[in-house]
Amino acid sequence: PATGFILLHTQMGYGLEIMRYVDNYLEQYFMLVFGATLGLFFILYLLDAESWTSTFGVGTRILGISLVVCGICVMVFFLGSAFPYAPISLFTVLIPIWMVAMKFIFYDKVQPRAYIVWLSGPLFVTSLIASLVWFIWILSTGNMFSPVMKLEDIETAGCEPDFSKHMDCIKH
Repeated sequence: PATGFILLHTQMGYGLEIMRYVDNYLEQYFMLVFGATLGLFFILYLLDAESWTSTFGVGTRILGISLVVCGICVMVFFLGSAFPYAPISLFTVLIPIWMVAMKFIFYDKVQPRAYIVWLSGPLFVTSLIASLVWFIWILSTGNMFSPVMKLEDIETAGCEPDFSKHMDCIKH
């Protein structure tokens, strides 16, 4: 998950190209996804999906809830151009859900307390690797977070820079 997020939503990967594509071609479908997600949620609520106990009912409920969660994720992703912190917020919310799903799929017999203790090592190693890759990327490309880089990033993203606070930069 961490590698996928870095590749898809950061400047180290393809984040700028993906967000530009979403902004230009997919953002218009936000209301359609919103309506479909809200409609499915309403149908599951009206049909008392939480009380379905048969094998088919449980499978249908899991599928329906999964589609609602996917719809919410797509909506947040579509709002990424208006709210740039939306993808990282989504990542922060989805990681615990991912960890719980992995526990139930692969470690069903392990006690929750033992599973949580096991997670500290892999999460720490993942954070160290991500930090090391970021540090190497910074040193190799010179992508320091400075006012000059901010302006370059704004131009690369296709936005108009706001010089109101830095009038001396207009000349350059």
